[in-house]
Amino acid sequence: GRLEAQISEAEGQLQAAGHWDNPEITYSRESLDLREGSSDESSFWLTQRIHLSGVKGLEKVAASHVLNAARANVEIARRDWVRRLRERFYQALAASKKSTAIAGQQRRLQSIVAIVEQRAHQGDASQFDALRIKKALVLINSAKAGVDTDAIAAQKRLFDPIDLPIEPLSGMLLPPAVSFTALGVDEHPQLQSLLAMQQHYETQSEVANRGHWPALTVAVGRKELDEPSFSADGNTVSLGIEIPLFDRCQGHDKAAKSRATQLQYDISLLRRELETQFETSQKMYQANQQTAEQLKILIQSPLSQLAQASYQAGEFSVMELLDAYQSDLESTLRFIDISLAARLAYIQLQHLGGE
Repeated sequence: GRLEAQISEAEGQLQAAGHWDNPEITYSRESLDLREGSSDESSFWLTQRIHLSGVKGLEKVAASHVLNAARANVEIARRDWVRRLRERFYQALAASKKSTAIAGQQRRLQSIVAIVEQRAHQGDASQFDALRIKKALVLINSAKAGVDTDAIAAQKRLFDPIDLPIEPLSGMLLPPAVSFTALGVDEHPQLQSLLAMQQHYETQSEVANRGHWPALTVAVGRKELDEPSFSADGNTVSLGIEIPLFDRCQGHDKAAKSRATQLQYDISLLRRELETQFETSQKMYQANQQTAEQLKILIQSPLSQLAQASYQAGEFSVMELLDAYQSDLESTLRFIDISLAARLAYIQLQHLGGE
């Protein structure tokens, strides 16, 4: 609503700009009492102010640049909203996947606890092993509670702004391996907004620079005179020329030029910032995407299955078994974090490119 109001304001300024001054109609009547009788004089004037410098057309051009800047700002806001929504979705998806991964570890440890307790009861395992595996289960239960809280908070951040009930999320966290073309900086709406405002102030400077041009006031009318011994009527024409002695709009010209110069520096800085953002996001995306693909291959062959079989065969200790489970879990959580980092960089590249 706020952005639509900005566009409506700019459209109103464009509609109001460039119009001629309204004509003025003047009527006067004068009556005098003379010794010979009364004298009556009436006049009617139609007055129009005319600008010879063409500033009215330039004012309309300047207002059109403001409208272009407002439209670019709306596009910026739309892109930002889409980016935030995408980021929140994948952050919530990552939190959900972490919760699922820890829940799987929790179930596996619960089954191992029963096995270790049985072996300890039979004398094949020590009470240390039983206590150590129970401690690991308590720790994983605590971690599960924390991750579940984070997942719920992430889902609320996603669904509350769009006023929808919380639903289970699904999708691929790791983005596809694609190549992004070079960023078209000149097409970015943030740059377009600054360029439009620079053109606006340059036009305003040209308007102010024409302040030394005179303006004409043309008036046409009719006058009637009625006296006791004389009466007359006729048409009249009046021409007035404004002499720009005191206000030549030099201050407005200087202010507009200074603002245009400032925007030129802002535009140069923004160009470099956008190019840097694109290059940085592209490097982050490529590095994290490749690392995540390598981790994806590794976690498809979990160590915990081999370790559990070796433990039951008496080849591994409980510490080696827990280490294998912890390694699998850390690899999975690391894969989720790196996949999320790759996805966020991918989203930033989409944001910069307007996808």
